[in-house]
Amino acid sequence: MPSFEQRGLPANWARDEDQLFCLRCRRERAGETAVEAAGDEASGEERVRARKTGTVDFEILRDGERANGVIARCCGTSPAVIARARERLGVETAAPF
Repeated sequence: MPSFEQRGLPANWARDEDQLFCLRCRRERAGETAVEAAGDEASGEERVRARKTGTVDFEILRDGERANGVIARCCGTSPAVIARARERLGVETAAPF
């Protein structure tokens, strides 16, 4: 059996303090953090909107060089939503689509 040397974390994994998180878990955590920030008084609709906003913001800030359509597919939303979020966050795109 060939030997190999592991060099760092697998692609799209991140270390937070002493825990490791895959990309899917990181997205979920971003959404949950946004829901918590919305507060206990938030309606169900507001909580859903907060979760989606948190996930969209995470994806834009994680890799803002990707096109709006690519990020939209990751988040289950439209490129127009990503464009508005970019504007709100002040993050420009390198690719038009």
